[in-house]
Amino acid sequence: MISYEPPDTNSGKAEGLDAVVQRPGVRRYLSRQGKCGTHFRAIQFSDKSRSIGRFRMNRLCRYKGTLGRLAGATVISASMVACSADPPQEIPGQQRAAVEKPVASPGAAVIAPTRNPPALTGTGTQARDNAKAFLSWAGRAAFSQKEEARAIIKSVRDNADIINAIAEEARLAQRVDHGRVLVALALLGETGSPLAIEHLRSWLWQPLPTTGEVVEGEIAERTALEMLEAKAVSGLAYIKDPTAEKEVLRAVAEHPSFHVRAEAAACYRGNHGDTAATLAALAPYVRKGEERILDRPMRSPGDPGGSVNKRLQAYLAAHPEIVPPEPVSLPPKDKKPPTERPIDPPPSRN
Repeated sequence: MISYEPPDTNSGKAEGLDAVVQRPGVRRYLSRQGKCGTHFRAIQFSDKSRSIGRFRMNRLCRYKGTLGRLAGATVISASMVACSADPPQEIPGQQRAAVEKPVASPGAAVIAPTRNPPALTGTGTQARDNAKAFLSWAGRAAFSQKEEARAIIKSVRDNADIINAIAEEARLAQRVDHGRVLVALALLGETGSPLAIEHLRSWLWQPLPTTGEVVEGEIAERTALEMLEAKAVSGLAYIKDPTAEKEVLRAVAEHPSFHVRAEAAACYRGNHGDTAATLAALAPYVRKGEERILDRPMRSPGDPGGSVNKRLQAYLAAHPEIVPPEPVSLPPKDKKPPTERPIDPPPSRN
């Protein structure tokens, strides 16, 4: 039986459940016993922002070396919570250690671990310096600091210099620190400010690479950018401005990545309430053949235990085409008999 457990909140890219279960490596992942059992432990069905399975996330973290900041992006971003309405989850100990450990990267201000966030105020040069320091702190913030961080971010809603400085930090980090960009985009969405819309829109519509380093059958550069674009669309959905929502619906209909289209739909549902009226408003923008993204179960605070599993089972029963085939066991390898190493003859004495 395939069941669902509340996923870890340390992943950074959104990927739909359909896409996840059809991936070649998922059969091995889902069939593992012991550590993971047969649970969708790290898969979010709200499709993006953080819905990629841990098996894929770990690979990208090794590729970019940004695990700490990927965890930080999840801690700070309320827009991700709004997308799926999942209750907050504690960061696992190993991830928490990575978050709290200082990480140096080009263009990032290195600050000592502290419980006190840097000031996020000012204009001009002061705004740029404070935004850089706050971004570095946010990338390592502990889970217990999320509300404090959100309150600070909300306070800069009308500060164009701070918002522009955060956006500039994201631009500077794109080639050198993937996780820092995720944190910056999360902060932009968290401001809830119309001033952040154009910055997020420019990230959402960046052309996806068609060539690059292939990792397990995927172009790593394309996958990484899809993660960023999914984060951008979740921020736009969280702002809930008419201009921002127009971009979200446009992404549902026109974005070249299925992962981002599904994230846009999930975040629209999460921010408008998962009601019949919301689904009716969203349905005209969903591509033909992708209507199942409207059926995906979404977990909300207060859901009784086991209700998500039941909805997931009903979803998979309604869409059997997304269920992967049973894994095939490989025959055991023939064991070769051990061979004894020949003993060298003793040297002759002349």
